[in-house]
Amino acid sequence: MLKITGKIETAQVRKITEAMGLYAKATRKDSEAILNRFMKNVTIYASSKTPKANPTRIEGQLRRVLGHRIATAKGKRLKKPKPITVPTSLARAIVLKRLRDAGKPLPSSAEITRLSEALVKSRLRGVGFSKAGFIPALRAFGAPISKAGAKQFGPDRGSGQKATPASLRAQLINSAPEIEAIAGPALAAAVREATVDMMTYAKRKLAERAAKTNARMK
Repeated sequence: MLKITGKIETAQVRKITEAMGLYAKATRKDSEAILNRFMKNVTIYASSKTPKANPTRIEGQLRRVLGHRIATAKGKRLKKPKPITVPTSLARAIVLKRLRDAGKPLPSSAEITRLSEALVKSRLRGVGFSKAGFIPALRAFGAPISKAGAKQFGPDRGSGQKATPASLRAQLINSAPEIEAIAGPALAAAVREATVDMMTYAKRKLAERAAKTNARMK
């Protein structure tokens, strides 16, 4: 069983299963060894592919104006409320989408603004921790941290668990702030790449074995 923070499409799960089956046939290795090899590669690839974030660029992207919304201006000098246009940032759009996806009622405009600012601050805090969040898993799977381009920042922000004969469960968790937004694409790419690598290796080994068998039969 695999557990990875992030979503894996059903089609990709089928490819992983197929790759592991071929790899087992080609190498005759135990299930736990195959799981751990796969997760080791996923962790290395995900960490190395996670971009080195630029705080200024990230803040600029989140505060980028996407459009304008209609609000109501109120004040002592106004005889009645006056409609005005207010810029809508990417951060605000993300907050609204999260609320709608969760089926939650939309709060006041002031609360949405507060949540938007909290999102920006959380994303900026996650800049330095996104790669570091893979370090516990890198250690757990025996992967070289330097190869993965990760550096430790403060306490561990994640975990890793190797599969064993008694428990065929391999786990990778990165709990750095806003990790899905920062490293989600890298993790998805890592899963695909590790799957292709395992499949390619297994097919090559099986082809070599078949060639040797054919040579002996001649």
